[in-house]
Amino acid sequence: MTNNKALKPYLDEIKNICSELPQNKLENFIIELAKDIPLKERNKFLRKLKNYSIGKSEVSTDNQSIKLNRINELKEEIIERQKSIDDGSFYDDMDYDDYDDYLEENPDTISDEEKNELEHLFYDADKLFLANKLEEAKNMYEALIDLFEISDKENEWLNLILLEVDINWRETLARYCRCIYEISSLDNRVNNVIQGLKINLIQFDIDYKPEDEIYPFLQDIYDAKAEEPLEWKDFLNNLNQALRGKTNNRAFVLFLEAIDKTDGLDKVENEVKKYKVSAGYLYLLNRLVQNQSWEK
Repeated sequence: MTNNKALKPYLDEIKNICSELPQNKLENFIIELAKDIPLKERNKFLRKLKNYSIGKSEVSTDNQSIKLNRINELKEEIIERQKSIDDGSFYDDMDYDDYDDYLEENPDTISDEEKNELEHLFYDADKLFLANKLEEAKNMYEALIDLFEISDKENEWLNLILLEVDINWRETLARYCRCIYEISSLDNRVNNVIQGLKINLIQFDIDYKPEDEIYPFLQDIYDAKAEEPLEWKDFLNNLNQALRGKTNNRAFVLFLEAIDKTDGLDKVENEVKKYKVSAGYLYLLNRLVQNQSWEK
């Protein structure tokens, strides 16, 4: 995860490369990229290139309700599968040579077909997000993410873990939070984003490796789109106030990150010394190392 660039710094680097090229070299650059496109993908590449040249989006929201309904159907199918594994009926149609095979069988909580379909649905949500259809993207992300969270009695059989689906969870959850950020009113933005960030998650109890975390931080939300978020500094200041006094690790690190971005490391150091949260000291130490502030 540490070597993968988020969307904004990735696109910023591409812009820097392109800005230094004269028009004829830029044309050659695109042609060289086009040469690498496999034969079966060339028509798709051309169609995208033509659409992007006139500012036309290929992403449609016509079948949005169908996809949301399918997510609900998948939820029921996965619950049924997990119930059948638990009560033993899952094994009824299986042919075992002996009892040892039965004991060794350890079926996944989700089938390969369900896993692939979920990954494609997340990809569809990503396409909506990148096309700036944020309301629709947020609804899809929300329905999909809900499959991995046991939020009420109804979902007691729904026992999925994030890593069962092969996507970049940190970027996905950051995109979900960015959707929330942009479609929320100013009055509700902080509270809505706090809910999306899952500030009460258990984090950093064993070690402090923020680069390996799958849940996003504020910088991930900022980097989720090529454009900077509007009213970002005001949001950070309001977030500081909303998170002040919360001393569980994740909430406190997000609190320090917000202060870091608005007031700098000296203020972070003051807050760390004031609240004495272990993850706070680790955040400060990590940032001092990043800044090569050896005198501290």
